[in-house]
Amino acid sequence: MSKKLVVLGATGPTGKCLVQEALKQGHHVNAVVRNPSKLSDLSSHENLKVSEANIFDAESLKKEFLGADAVMSCLGASVTPPWGTVTLYSTTIKSITEAMKAVGLKRLICLTSAGQVIEGNVKPPLVTRLFLNYFIRSVLDDMIRMEAFLREGCEDIDYTVLRPTGLTNEIAKEAEPVIKENVHYDTECYYRISPSKRCPCDDGGI
Repeated sequence: MSKKLVVLGATGPTGKCLVQEALKQGHHVNAVVRNPSKLSDLSSHENLKVSEANIFDAESLKKEFLGADAVMSCLGASVTPPWGTVTLYSTTIKSITEAMKAVGLKRLICLTSAGQVIEGNVKPPLVTRLFLNYFIRSVLDDMIRMEAFLREGCEDIDYTVLRPTGLTNEIAKEAEPVIKENVHYDTECYYRISPSKRCPCDDGGI
């Protein structure tokens, strides 16, 4: 069944793959972006609307969310030095959910990352631990704040958080994605491009 989807972060590597796959499967997509020219190769598609909006402002997002079935966020922050501070995730989730509540939209799917927390029985390689604890620690900390906001303040939002360990543009060999619940770190890498017939929006329903 065709859905009306709002995709945030639609010009990034994951967001663009998501837009392409959703259109291929017959969904209607509103790609909310800062720079529409980055989607110029898809702009002629009859089921695609490309909109400019301020992701930090609920009022700006409300008009884009009206009539949609789900919001799918692929927003991502640039890697910041360990002494820096990242606020993109924890700030935008407030404007996104405020706008959703204002228009009665319930379904949210968003992307964070594995490695926020390493369970005691998991021992990543030293290089991986250095990468997680130093190079992207500030990004992961803000993802933690974002997920905490969803758990503690969004009981009326039906949300799913995806935490891939890593993403590659290679085509997946498996017909269906491997989904593990309540896992913070896994050794497997995940593929942006899958031969699966389903759009990610179908996992868990809308």
